Amino acid sequence: MILHNINNQNKKNINYDIKNFYKNIKVTNFKGITAKKILEIRILSKHFNNYFNNDDILDKTIKYTIIMNNIKSRKNQLKLNNEAEKYILLMYSVDPTFEAFKIYGECNKIDEIKEKMKKYLGIYDQNLILIEKHFIKSFLSEKKQNEINEEIENRIYKI
Repeated sequence: MILHNINNQNKKNINYDIKNFYKNIKVTNFKGITAKKILEIRILSKHFNNYFNNDDILDKTIKYTIIMNNIKSRKNQLKLNNEAEKYILLMYSVDPTFEAFKIYGECNKIDEIKEKMKKYLGIYDQNLILIEKHFIKSFLSEKKQNEINEEIENRIYKI
């Protein structure tokens, strides 16, 4: 049985899983990813997202790493062609509304970002913020980008 509390060994395993998942993040870009592929990834992510948001006994941190490991180990089966597609699938699986990026935008201090992300996602994942930031800039319309920026501003100024 997996407990809600995460002990030190589990934290080490989680940190290892995260490092292993993102080992090629610095060389990844979103060039060559089509709107059709993004749609395929969004459809594929729904199963993972349902699992992530299911209120079962598993801690969200554990589910986050289970999803990461599942994506990593089944990359070919999921028909992911490169690392960028893997990262986009993770993003849509755990945070399809770009909440990590919004939290990053509304907070002034890293401790505040970490606290809010852990509350929302169960984990602080700085790479997810970078993926969302780059994805928003690369793929979302100017109108959608403005809506996200407006939401961040409304949070900052509590409008």
